[in-house]
Amino acid sequence: MISGGRHHAEALKTQAAQVLAGPGLRLSAEKTTIAHIDEGFEFLGFRIRRQTKRGTSRRFVYTWPSKKALTSTTAKVKTITKQGTNNPLSDLLRQLNQVCAAGRTTSGTAWLRTPSSTCSTTGGGE
Repeated sequence: MISGGRHHAEALKTQAAQVLAGPGLRLSAEKTTIAHIDEGFEFLGFRIRRQTKRGTSRRFVYTWPSKKALTSTTAKVKTITKQGTNNPLSDLLRQLNQVCAAGRTTSGTAWLRTPSSTCSTTGGGE
């Protein structure tokens, strides 16, 4: 993240590519994009964007779970809950808590707002 114009960002992208080429690394063309914070971007399972706060003229940076991360976690929860109703509640809760724990630590499912022992899909949307 930098301040400046698009040409500054393009120059830094070129410099970063040159530095990474030394140890044999490269920037992924499809993953490396230049975007204004007002347009927003996805990073490590989150959608990050600056918006005006409702009812004010002040602007803040907001983060939401990315649609991909939220869809993935929702699918996992649906799969667990549709496995059958004959399972003990303790087994169901253990499986759901494992999904929640993965959401707190894994970038692809990093959709939880606070580290709690229960899942919560509330807290903002697009």
